[in-house]
Amino acid sequence: MKVDPILYNLLKELRQGRFRPRAIRRFVKDGIAHAIDLAWSLEGLRHSFFAASGVMLGVLAVLGVAMAQILPGGVGMGTWIAQGLLFVFVFGLTLLQLGLVRSESSGEVYDRFVLPNILTLLRLLVIPYLIASISAVADASANSGGDTLASRFALGLVIFAITTHVLDGTLSRKLGLTSEFGRIYDPVVDVAFHSSMAVSLYNNGLVGSVYLVVVLVRYLLPPFAGAFLYLFREPFQVKSTIMGKLSSLLLSLFLTYLMALFAFGARSDPGAMIVTDGLEKASITVCIATIVFFLGRGVKILKKGSKQSRA
Repeated sequence: MKVDPILYNLLKELRQGRFRPRAIRRFVKDGIAHAIDLAWSLEGLRHSFFAASGVMLGVLAVLGVAMAQILPGGVGMGTWIAQGLLFVFVFGLTLLQLGLVRSESSGEVYDRFVLPNILTLLRLLVIPYLIASISAVADASANSGGDTLASRFALGLVIFAITTHVLDGTLSRKLGLTSEFGRIYDPVVDVAFHSSMAVSLYNNGLVGSVYLVVVLVRYLLPPFAGAFLYLFREPFQVKSTIMGKLSSLLLSLFLTYLMALFAFGARSDPGAMIVTDGLEKASITVCIATIVFFLGRGVKILKKGSKQSRA
C-alpha cells in the first residue's frame, strides 16, 4: 500500500507515544491539518468536487420531493435532518480525503472528481431515504394492505442504490479511473449500506434477529479488525475478496426481492414466502462463511507480523 510519508510518520509517533491521550490528540490534529493543506493544494480537483457535490445535492433534492409526494404521510422531519447531517458529514470527510482521488497504478492525483466516486457517495447518501421508504412500505402493508406506488418507489430506490454499486466498479475499470478513493470508500460504503439495511429490515419485522446479528458482525468486524491491524501492525492493502462480493451480492438480491414482493403485492404468497425464507437462510450462511474467511485472513496477517518482528 502506498502510504503518505507524513501520515506514516504520524502513525509511528502515535505508536511510540503508546496511544496516550496526548499522542492521540497530536495524531488527529496533525492528520487533519495535513489533509486540509493537501485538499487546498489540489485546486482543480477541489472545484470539481464542489461541482459534483452540487449534482449529488440536486439528485437528493429530487428524490426527497418525490418521496414527500409518494410515501404515505410524506417524509418526516427526522429523515430530512438525518439526510442533511449525513450530506454535511460526507462532504466534509470527502473534502479531507481528496488526496485519495489518485490513480492506483501511477499514484498521480486526478484533476477532477470522477464519476465512479460520485456513484459510490450516492449509494451512501440515499441510506436515510431507503430507511424511510422501507418503514413506510412495511407500515402501509401492516395497516392497510399496502401502497403500490410507495412500494414501487422503494423498490426503485433499492435498485438505484444497488446499480450504483455495480456501476462504480465497472466504470472505473472500463474507463481506467480506478483510484485509491474508490478502493477504500467502496467497502466502507458497503458496511454502512448493508448494516443500516439489516437494522431497518429487522426493525420492521422483515427479518429475524439471527439475520441482523450475523450481517452486523460480517460488516462491522472487518473495519474494526482493519483499524486494529493498521494501528498496531504495518499499513496493509484493502482488497475485495470473492467471499465479500458473494455475501454483498446475496444480501442485495434478498433486499431487492423483499421490496419486489411489496411492489407487486406478493408478500403473503406461499411460494414467495418459501423463497424469502430460503434467501434469508442463504444470506446468513454466506455471511457466516465470510466471517470465518475474514478471521482466517486476520490470523495469517498477525502471524506474519509476529514472524517479521522476531526476525
